[in-house]
Amino acid sequence: MFSGVETDACVLDAVDLGFAVTVATDAVASSDPAAHEAVLNHVLPRLAQQVRLMTTAEIFAAA
Repeated sequence: MFSGVETDACVLDAVDLGFAVTVATDAVASSDPAAHEAVLNHVLPRLAQQVRLMTTAEIFAAA
């Protein structure tokens, strides 16, 4: 579990350190709603080999 203030900063830091990351898309936030949506809809999907986007329900169902 890794958390911080801005979704993209936390995720990209973990990816840079070589971690495979699962983002609970309904449990993350940002100070800028438009930037937050852009990160979830446009930036993180481009990192599909390192970042998996799932809802909290999908994560719990997979456990």
